[in-house]
Amino acid sequence: MKKFTNITGVLSWINLIIGGLITLFGLIQALMGGGIVAILQLLLIGSVVLHSYAALQLRKSIVNPEFPLDSKTPTGIRFIGFLALMLGVGCVFQGVQVIGNTKELIDQVELPEMPKEINVEKMFRGVGYFVLVFGLSVAINVLLNISLLKWYRQREQG
Repeated sequence: MKKFTNITGVLSWINLIIGGLITLFGLIQALMGGGIVAILQLLLIGSVVLHSYAALQLRKSIVNPEFPLDSKTPTGIRFIGFLALMLGVGCVFQGVQVIGNTKELIDQVELPEMPKEINVEKMFRGVGYFVLVFGLSVAINVLLNISLLKWYRQREQG
């Protein structure tokens, strides 16, 4: 169980930092007139941040039993975790699509004039790999934390 708590701790911190930065940029976009789509994206990315925070609270309660888990945290891990899992799976599919269809995507997007030394295809593939890894990180973290929560509740009851 110690291995799972260490893995979820690392993934939660990574997701919290990256999700927090993406949420900050999304908030700036929404405030600049991004509309309802920007607000919905902000809510989904924000679910990663909230889930990561709740997962860190669960980890703290497992590692240090003198810090009991708040009564609302299990519900947050499950409900917010479901939203974060949806986002993670969506990111995985989106990343695979970008990586697999980079040339077609570049043809569909109207890009500004780029200097010759910038390889747009490599840049798009890099973004695709980042989105894929981030989505996997979120999805794995959610699934591990739901399992840890189940184990924690059984330990507390028995």
